[in-house]
Amino acid sequence: MTAPTQASRDAVALVSASPNAILLLSAELTVAAASEAWARAFGAARDEVVGHDIRRTLAGSDSLDALVASVRTALRTGEPHQMAPGLFRAASNTDEERHQRLIEVLNTPVRADGEIRWVLQQAREKGAAER
Repeated sequence: MTAPTQASRDAVALVSASPNAILLLSAELTVAAASEAWARAFGAARDEVVGHDIRRTLAGSDSLDALVASVRTALRTGEPHQMAPGLFRAASNTDEERHQRLIEVLNTPVRADGEIRWVLQQAREKGAAER
C-alpha cells in the first residue's frame, strides 16, 4: 500500500467533516472516510466503519448486494449510479438497534491521475412517509 498523498489526506478530511451523509470508498471497497451523518444514517459508529470493507460494515443488510453492485457499476462505467432505496443496518449495532433503515444511495466514481480511485457515496435516509 502506498503512502497517502496530501490530496488523499485532504479528501478524507473533507468527507469526515461534511454535514452530509457521504462516504469515500476505495476501488477495493474499503471505507477511506465517512461523515458522522453517514454513520448515523446507517446506524454505525464512524470509527467502526473507516478502514473496513463495506461488506463487513453492513453485513446482514437486506440491500448489501445491491449496494455492492451499484458501487461496481460506478467503477466499471465511470458514471454515477443511483440505486433504488434499500434496507440497511450496521453489523455492529446492538440487538435492540438492529432495525433496518430505508436509504437511497448515489455512488459517484472519482478520478485521480486519470484513473478511478474512489467512489463517493451519498446517502439519504427516506422518511417514514416515504417507506
